[in-house]
Amino acid sequence: MYCPDAESMDISQISKRIIDNPLKTDWLGHQDILKFLHEMISSLSGKPNVAKIQGKTIFSGDIHGDIDSMLAAINLAEKHDAKIVFLGDIIDRGSHNVECVNLILAHMHQEPDRFFYTRGNHEFQGINAKWGFMDSVVDKYPETAYWLYNGVFTQLPIAALWDNRIFGVHGGISRHLKTLKDIEALKHEDRGFRDEYLDLVWNDPAIVPLNGFQMNTKRGIFYYFGQDVFDDFMETNGLELFIRGHNKQKAGHRYFFDNRLISIFTSADHYKDTKPSVVLVEDDGSHEIIVL
Repeated sequence: MYCPDAESMDISQISKRIIDNPLKTDWLGHQDILKFLHEMISSLSGKPNVAKIQGKTIFSGDIHGDIDSMLAAINLAEKHDAKIVFLGDIIDRGSHNVECVNLILAHMHQEPDRFFYTRGNHEFQGINAKWGFMDSVVDKYPETAYWLYNGVFTQLPIAALWDNRIFGVHGGISRHLKTLKDIEALKHEDRGFRDEYLDLVWNDPAIVPLNGFQMNTKRGIFYYFGQDVFDDFMETNGLELFIRGHNKQKAGHRYFFDNRLISIFTSADHYKDTKPSVVLVEDDGSHEIIVL
């Protein structure tokens, strides 16, 4: 158990050491990681469901424990003097689950106006208990830490909004939430327990033409959405571009729906045949795909 009175480093010291050497974790004692996670939960608590961002920004897709791709994306953001948004699924499947999530949380603590992390479907305890994250945590820390990491995940924003024009989310649009105000108004206690919220991290754009929403037979859970409901969402909310992750893309990205939706993928650890990529959004809203 974390004891608040225990002698340990403060969260800024912990964050700096993680950033300076993200692959070296033997110095991070049990009291330090529990303190770090408790304080991250506290600092993120009460933040809005949709993170508002302006200026040059990099959008990253799934990382899945790929520390090399994560560091490459962060270095690219620094090179371009850009902010960076990780659109969920930092964890599971890959080799460095704990190191990746510690690194993004440390950066978020040190530079909260530059580093953003939205929730993906693997940032849910029912998923990350099965796909590697729980094992990665309990190999290093007390089981309490695993539950605290999931406590952090419940506090993450569900989406990001760039200059009121570009929407970023892990999965897709919801069957029930038609406006950004609907998403922003979701109550904290409903995070993770209502279909309208879960739609945002699970739904996929339709590969073949369809109208509305249809059951996702490939995943066996949640829905595909067609261009008609996608266009309605974009027009209703005055959006120009939609960026999401959630699907492996061998080329690192794929365009849908008249190039107004980009599915980006940024992991090459567990997925050896991919080209991890990010989206760089310039100050004027133009964008380019960059292979890391």
